Amino acid sequence: MQQLKEIKSITFGVYSKKQIENTSVCCITNTKKSGPGSVYDPKMGPCITSLLCSTCNENAIVCTGHPGHIELSEPIIHPLFYRITMSFLNCVCFKCYRVMITKDQININGLKTFSQIVDKIKKMNICCQAGCSAEKPSLKFSITDNTIHMVHDRDKTMNITMTTHEILNILDNISDDDVRVLGFDPSLSHPRNYIIQSLPVLPPVDRPYVQVSGNIWDDDLTVQYMEIIKANETLKKLTADNVSEMNPTRLKTLNSLIFRISTTFNNNQNKAKHTTNSRPIKGVKERLSGKDGQIRSNMMGKRSNHTARTVIGPDPTLKSGEIAIPREMADVLTIPERVTSYNIDRLQWLVNNGHIDVLHKNDSRKSCINIKRFRLGTRLIHNDVIYRLDKQIHIDGRDMLEIKAGDRIKRAGKFLNTVIETNRDYKLLVGMTVHRHLRDGDTVLLNRQPTLHKGSILAMTIKIRPFKTVRMNLSVCKSFNADFDGDEMNIHVPQGLEAQTELDYLSKAKYNIISPQSSKPGLAIVQDSLLGAYRMTQGFTTITKGQFFDISMVCNIEGGDIIRRIQEIRRVLKDKGKPVKCFTGKGLISLFLPKDLNYEFTNNAIATEPTVKIYKGVLYEGVFDKNILGSSHSSLIHLINKEYGPDASMNFIDCIQFCTNKWLMIHGFSVGLGDCLLTDKSKEIDIQDNIKKCYIEADGIKSTTTHEAVREIRINGSLNKAKDIGLKIAKKSLDSSNNFLSTVNSGSKGDFFNISQITGLLGQQNLKGRRVQYVMNNGKRSLPHYPMSGLTSDLEYESRGFISSSFINGLNPKEFFFHAMSGREGITDTAMGTATSGYMQRRIVKLTEDIKVQYDGSVRDTSGKIYQHAYGGTGIDPTMTIKVNGKHEACDIARLADKLNMNHEIDLRRRK
Repeated sequence: MQQLKEIKSITFGVYSKKQIENTSVCCITNTKKSGPGSVYDPKMGPCITSLLCSTCNENAIVCTGHPGHIELSEPIIHPLFYRITMSFLNCVCFKCYRVMITKDQININGLKTFSQIVDKIKKMNICCQAGCSAEKPSLKFSITDNTIHMVHDRDKTMNITMTTHEILNILDNISDDDVRVLGFDPSLSHPRNYIIQSLPVLPPVDRPYVQVSGNIWDDDLTVQYMEIIKANETLKKLTADNVSEMNPTRLKTLNSLIFRISTTFNNNQNKAKHTTNSRPIKGVKERLSGKDGQIRSNMMGKRSNHTARTVIGPDPTLKSGEIAIPREMADVLTIPERVTSYNIDRLQWLVNNGHIDVLHKNDSRKSCINIKRFRLGTRLIHNDVIYRLDKQIHIDGRDMLEIKAGDRIKRAGKFLNTVIETNRDYKLLVGMTVHRHLRDGDTVLLNRQPTLHKGSILAMTIKIRPFKTVRMNLSVCKSFNADFDGDEMNIHVPQGLEAQTELDYLSKAKYNIISPQSSKPGLAIVQDSLLGAYRMTQGFTTITKGQFFDISMVCNIEGGDIIRRIQEIRRVLKDKGKPVKCFTGKGLISLFLPKDLNYEFTNNAIATEPTVKIYKGVLYEGVFDKNILGSSHSSLIHLINKEYGPDASMNFIDCIQFCTNKWLMIHGFSVGLGDCLLTDKSKEIDIQDNIKKCYIEADGIKSTTTHEAVREIRINGSLNKAKDIGLKIAKKSLDSSNNFLSTVNSGSKGDFFNISQITGLLGQQNLKGRRVQYVMNNGKRSLPHYPMSGLTSDLEYESRGFISSSFINGLNPKEFFFHAMSGREGITDTAMGTATSGYMQRRIVKLTEDIKVQYDGSVRDTSGKIYQHAYGGTGIDPTMTIKVNGKHEACDIARLADKLNMNHEIDLRRRK
């Protein structure tokens, strides 16, 4: 076997006539479908496995095919190189066949590219080569028939069409040195190669036919090749008969040949179609390019083995870096493991208990252990008789019977030596590789599509649970942008130690807490846990000692000494002048905070405790909300991850969820009908009064503003005031014990706009930034439910999309229709925006995917081009920064100094 070498470069070029004929195994001239010289010539290789190739004597699995060629009776300009052929003709003198500008002139004028040289020569009329001085004719390219014309400089109506033979003669006489002067490599892309004299033909294995119900359907390329052969042979016959070049039949045949060759390469305009069903023929370009092309769909496709996919669901009992997978997945997916002296006993136990199905021996042969462990018993055949205890069982071939211990089998009047099916142990040897089933603690890669950023594909530790879905912790949902309304996710199982190590140290969720895009946490406390933390930390509400220790059992406390930690909490509360109550929600959270953590942040969660204060890991004031536990720069998750590392950060995320979930199981939380009602009934009257005031203001604008567009904008603004006023009234009228307010204030779900829609009013519904337009009856009304004239003020504004009702009172059919109109617009905009932004991101990614941070800190691409001397201008990893006074810094010096002072302070009183 030859030694594998690293690919340094790849070059692309255009095959010359000689190269095409040298690589070809046969010349295609036969217009029939089979036989020598046909499109299915045996020399080009078979497309079915039962036949052998006449060239290499292999079947279709081994033989990759051998190309043929069609020798054209008339040279054709390559349909993909019309423009560049025109550029070469503009550069070359038709008399001396040299470039019309010398190499010295190119260097003096600083012409770097081929296009610059072409633009310079277009302005010249005379060849500058020594001893020539020939005039250059003006050339014009015709888009309609893809021909090149020589145009008279003074009389533009006089033009001569250049034949392909004339163009080939000019390009063929260009020297290799002149090709290099123009910036091309003559060995790869000489201009003469842009004229097709021999057309390469793909082997049948690249264009196999399809057999359906005994009928054979040829591939589109085969159909095109057959049409090319027919036109070429007809043209060859006409040339042999000395038919004039301007003969209509000859011109029609030539145009047909050019059309078929052109659409074979590129039929994106769907000009070439099947004669039977008018289906567009799929050319070479269509097979290679696009999302469904061979490059993106096959060569770059992400379909692979050792994967699983199913619906996802929540599981609050899992840690943030864990997922639960079904037993059915674990029993199918495997991980290769080498047998050594350290693990042979464990792997032998797995083999004996059926948890390993496949192994590789030292000679790399793959074996099925179940077959080797299985010992086949006596096989029953028709008319056998089984003597079992005191009864006889006759085998008639219809029942599947299992031989049991003590059975005697009689066949043809004789008793047989009965052998029972058994499983025997298979002994492993050091050096073998076994493929064991997944087990708890294995690391897999979890992915949700679309994979838009690094956080969309993370490594997780698995737990095998008796469910049918993949279950996950809610804190990682933000990173995956996942929810549980039917989303599916993919699992990829690493198949080597290197891959497993990469997942463990690079892709684990704990190493990807901070998003590199925004330098904020991608993992956050959400919904139930966030609400629970908000309610736990309000005041110093005590719980029983039993409940306190029961909840604390789910927490991983630093040091593990809960009694000593309680004493520390009491000491801090006493020093801060707070009630020395440890058995509270604040006390529970203080159990798993780092012992030397100091933290202050004003979040204004509630009026009585606007600032969260933590000293020596003890929460003695403030209420947790989304600002503290969410994905923000000031959150505790970000701070703990920065100062204490990923393990401490993940422990905090897990403990706060387990603790709050346990708290909610004791205290409970629900939203009822009473939370949707305004406690002060007079506020409903205030809302209706403000609606009427907005109507009066809109009427005033209508009568005083003459400009239609300005009038509409002002009316819309006055009507939107009703929604804003309704929002304020609803917000103030709700009692502080309202459970809706708890969800909104904590940040777990909803906002005050949702509350105003439930309790107050929906307000003006806009379409494309305007009120609902009158589109029926020549612009007289918006819906058939309204009269065409004589509308009251209330009905007029309602007919333009103003909804004065709330969700708790219900919408009438007309209001519901207007609300659905605006909702439909939002859904449509979201769907359209997703496609636009997705394609934009794809283009950006493909453009910049070769740019990376090099080991010297600079940002370069594969060609060495420098984009930044230091990443981001600072060279700082965005996942390692923290926001200090509104700026991203590598660390917070003040916090570090405070922590050092606190950890190493000297108690002067003890020294005395």
